[in-house]
Amino acid sequence: FIGKEILKRDAEAVLRMYLAEPMVGDPRHVREFKRLVTSHWGQWGYLLHQAPRPSNFRSVITYLKDHPHDYRKAVNLIRDRLLSIYLAAYQSWVWNHIVGFYLESEFGPATRYVPIMHTRFPLPEPGAALAALQGVSLDLPRLTARYEGAFAEAAAKAFEMEGLDVRDFKARILRRAYLAKGQRSVTFAPGDVEVSTPSSDELNEGQERVTVSFTLLPGQYATLVMKAVASLVEARIRVR
Repeated sequence: FIGKEILKRDAEAVLRMYLAEPMVGDPRHVREFKRLVTSHWGQWGYLLHQAPRPSNFRSVITYLKDHPHDYRKAVNLIRDRLLSIYLAAYQSWVWNHIVGFYLESEFGPATRYVPIMHTRFPLPEPGAALAALQGVSLDLPRLTARYEGAFAEAAAKAFEMEGLDVRDFKARILRRAYLAKGQRSVTFAPGDVEVSTPSSDELNEGQERVTVSFTLLPGQYATLVMKAVASLVEARIRVR
């Protein structure tokens, strides 16, 4: 996670990941450029001539060409919106682990899981365990976050797993991008759920399909709903 390297204050690692590591959705010419960065790291004059036009890569590399060791300033030339996304992605990752460790400690090993980035997170069974979590919200990891009881133990376990502690959750090397404040609900349920009657599936001969529609509040994700449904009905699903 680029966000983790930001919190670790390792500006060079942030730049290596931003400039050289392939990301989902990178077009071919960007992937080719990132391969060049990997093999020619530090050769900023050469890489500037190879950088895609137009791109933020050029702004960062132009600065590094004249200031080859000022990695922190170069990091702050990455677009603020991207830096905020990197922080939010890592913040969510750690939050998910805190909740996962809490569920395992309070309710025992799970029998169903939701896959997120090749990692399985426990899915509470309908019933008492799930009811106990209704209305429970949890701080997003940040410097001022507060966790109590079993949540504090789960947070400590998540931070230890990541090699950080709560004091690290401030983006000290950034000037204009910050970790999000606030809380997230530990559980949520989609609203206005409608399920169609089965009909012939034109994409899969001999099979039927149903259309499911529902509404979600801000901060709730349809991909999680579909993954949870797939786990409950023991079906395979591909979510893009």
